[in-house]
Amino acid sequence: MKRLSALILCITILILPLSAFADETSEQTYTDAPALTSDNAVAIVNVDNRQLVFSNRETEAFAPTASTKLTAMMVVWDLLAKHDVPVSTEITIAQPALKNIGSQGDISTPRLGLSPDSVYTIEDMISASLVANANDACSALCYYCATELMGGTMQDFIALMNAKAQECGATNTVYRNCTGLADDAAYTNVIDTAMITAQFFTYTDMVNLTNKPYFRLAGKSTVHNKNYLMSSQLIVGYQMKQAIGLIAGQNTANGDYCLITAAKSSDDLTYVFVVMGASGEIRKSDGTREFEADNAYDDMKVLIPWATTSFSMRSLTAKDAIVTEVKVNLGKNYDYVQLVTSESLEMLINRAVPDELITKTVIFDEAVYDGDYNGTTAKMVDAPIEKNQQLGRLVFLYEGIVLGEVPLVTTGSIEASGLVNFIGTARELLFSSAVTTVIKLILAVIIGFAVISFVFFIIRAISASKRKKEQQTYISRRKDAKKSDDNSQT
Repeated sequence: MKRLSALILCITILILPLSAFADETSEQTYTDAPALTSDNAVAIVNVDNRQLVFSNRETEAFAPTASTKLTAMMVVWDLLAKHDVPVSTEITIAQPALKNIGSQGDISTPRLGLSPDSVYTIEDMISASLVANANDACSALCYYCATELMGGTMQDFIALMNAKAQECGATNTVYRNCTGLADDAAYTNVIDTAMITAQFFTYTDMVNLTNKPYFRLAGKSTVHNKNYLMSSQLIVGYQMKQAIGLIAGQNTANGDYCLITAAKSSDDLTYVFVVMGASGEIRKSDGTREFEADNAYDDMKVLIPWATTSFSMRSLTAKDAIVTEVKVNLGKNYDYVQLVTSESLEMLINRAVPDELITKTVIFDEAVYDGDYNGTTAKMVDAPIEKNQQLGRLVFLYEGIVLGEVPLVTTGSIEASGLVNFIGTARELLFSSAVTTVIKLILAVIIGFAVISFVFFIIRAISASKRKKEQQTYISRRKDAKKSDDNSQT
């Protein structure tokens, strides 16, 4: 989450200020923010470092739709690898797998029309799931993995899908089925979907399967790609040579269209593009298909050339670069320690941002304080110091907005001086368990002695009072006797 928040924060610096650097007399160079006329939800993420470079309506929740199949197929691929099952393996379509996959002919629930007990290879089912966005193929393959490979149920498989999404950094995504069939309890957003897509891009063989205009099911039937960036068989005018496969589909018959693709820049950087919440495919009575204006494909015509030409990877700092030093209070042999970067930092930055306008500042941790050093105020830290102890961060900014940061760590360890060691030893001794036990015994003896003394004091006081009373009684009796004698003589 922390990482994602930092990526979102970078968008402002990467996009908003760039119009000031554009050459108004030149042709469009895509160095300004992408000129979208729609308000569709959009996210663009670089595959190489998972950096978010543009987003719109990034936290708004949408139905996962076709994006669900990307996660489902990653789980399938992981299970095949775990159980050493080749994609050439033939599986039999099970009857239970063909339930709850949507209605035949519903544009939002595409299917091949597979029949129970028919046999296909795993590769055919993966291709059909991704290229045709086919619910029946996807469900049949996931059912096979859940029951035959996992020895469990579809709910067990869906649990793996949700875990896979979390693994990809998609913390705001929940799946309720393996196909993306509409379910009010299932949701995602464009950034999560872009992170999932970036992870899917590491499954090279499956990416290659999606990057085709069609495939041959069982070597016979031709199945055309439902991603119209790849194929013009069903709708013309949206193909883009720069686009790299992946998937498309919609949540309802009326819209909520999802389009996911990728593209490479001239410097071989790969970006994934996600558009969600767009207007849907319209199937007309004459059998033709079309989209309304400002659809997801119109967005891609702007987003792909903009992202692939606007950014360059820049090195902001190397690892172990000396940044600053802090004074060490009561250190043995050394009175300062150097701070260096714990790692390198490379980031995609818009080409229109000059290097010289990127500034850096040091933010110290709480352990560092302002102290007196030979009559001047200096940044100080108390000994002892451990090697590679983090004491701050080096932050890179452009016009006050954070681009990125790296931890600052110490170059060596510094022991505390003799005085500090003595105080520390005394403190450790004073609070050691043995000393604590002795002190408790002494306190117990003192308290016991005090209690016994108090008891004896009470006893002596009572005895003294009793003797005094007896003495007074004796004296009183003597007086009475003498008085009696005197009276007798008289």
